[in-house]
Amino acid sequence: MDFDLSVRIDADPELVYAVLADVQRYATGPGSPVLAMDKAPPGPTRVGTRWREVVHVGPLLNMTMWSQVTECAAGRRLQMDFHGGGMRGWLRYTLATPCPGPTMLRQEEHLELQGPLRIFDALVARLLEPRLTARLDHIRSLIEANPRPS
Repeated sequence: MDFDLSVRIDADPELVYAVLADVQRYATGPGSPVLAMDKAPPGPTRVGTRWREVVHVGPLLNMTMWSQVTECAAGRRLQMDFHGGGMRGWLRYTLATPCPGPTMLRQEEHLELQGPLRIFDALVARLLEPRLTARLDHIRSLIEANPRPS
């Protein structure tokens, strides 16, 4: 499965990148399916930084995902590989700023279901794309509502 989505955010690319690079600070909270997200090691995000994310996916069902940064360029790009819950893939955020203009945040994602789960590819793709779009909208809302997230 491949996804290619984008959203316009009225903020500098450095601020957008800062939120993406420390997503654990904003991932949990009321209404979020993310129950826990831990970053290791603490400090600036760089190649090798890892996250452990526990996501609620259904009644009495949680899934743990593991991700690791494979490329980062502050204010421009962040890429990571991920695996867990019978899937693996990669995620790339690219930030561009037309002059003058807001930041365009592009999310490219490749996802592979593993083993017997592969028969659900089409269903997962249909269910996941609206969630990915909603997540980008949430990132935009978070940044635009609070231009300096804490």
